[in-house]
Amino acid sequence: MEKDYGDLGELIRKRRRHYGLTQEQLAERVGVSQNYIAKIETGLANVGPKTLTKLAIALDIPSGDLIEYNLGFYEDVAILIDKRMDLNNDFELLPTKVKELLLKLAPVIEKYVR
Repeated sequence: MEKDYGDLGELIRKRRRHYGLTQEQLAERVGVSQNYIAKIETGLANVGPKTLTKLAIALDIPSGDLIEYNLGFYEDVAILIDKRMDLNNDFELLPTKVKELLLKLAPVIEKYVR
């Protein structure tokens, strides 16, 4: 589920530059890595509410401007929860032997997913 967070990234970059901050300086103020700030600014990172709030404080962004981004985050979380519930329901419908086999294979599959 790739989502474009470019508008938020553009806002963060513009505000950071407005205050003459480097990505590293902003990262230090927010308590994240410079690499994460770069990902936010390029639209490649989803930003949770805590980090979003810290960014708003560090860059003097009115909290009202960030409500839309917070709502987007929670909508994404809700979608993931729905998908997980569907998967749990589907798993429960499987025959016991299939469930046991899948549970044995899960650690092996997990190595390749990451």
